[in-house]
Amino acid sequence: MKEILRQNIINRLGKIPINLDLVLDSFTENRVKRNSIILMSGNICRNCYFLTNGSFKIVRTDASGVSNNVGLVFDQEWFTVIDSFKNRIPSQESIIAAEDTDFLSLSLDEFNFLSQNIPEFNTVYRQMLEESHSDFLNRVNNLMALDSLDRLKYFNKKYPFALGRVNGKEIASHLGMTPETLSRLRTKI
Repeated sequence: MKEILRQNIINRLGKIPINLDLVLDSFTENRVKRNSIILMSGNICRNCYFLTNGSFKIVRTDASGVSNNVGLVFDQEWFTVIDSFKNRIPSQESIIAAEDTDFLSLSLDEFNFLSQNIPEFNTVYRQMLEESHSDFLNRVNNLMALDSLDRLKYFNKKYPFALGRVNGKEIASHLGMTPETLSRLRTKI
């Protein structure tokens, strides 16, 4: 698992950082089965994560008890519930494995140590935040500006493997449509 992270960091930096082994040693390897919950809403997110193989869904439940998939995370993506992680407040989201998944976790203490002592780690973190912010804005803009078919096409272009790996209900929720609409539209892409 850590070899995948090693390559991700090297690719982001364009070089092998001096303290790469120290960074890698700070991460813990994890493996969970489909539907395993690694963060339950109401709990504090104590880690940031790097997904090596599999997928997670980030779910938020509204006041009436309806769960909405507000995010999907796939191979070689960094993720956390940033507000909860950095500010040590209860998360409004849950993180649930959408399939059997391998991932690495980094505690806040380890994160802070790396941030304070290894400049290259800050570069990788900044890049990850920028990508996450850009993805969030694209998703919001797509939900507001694109029709259902175009949202599905965009998603399928970005994640061509996802329709075969993740439950259609989860993808439909992520795209802001019903599972029936997703099923009907899949024949058009």
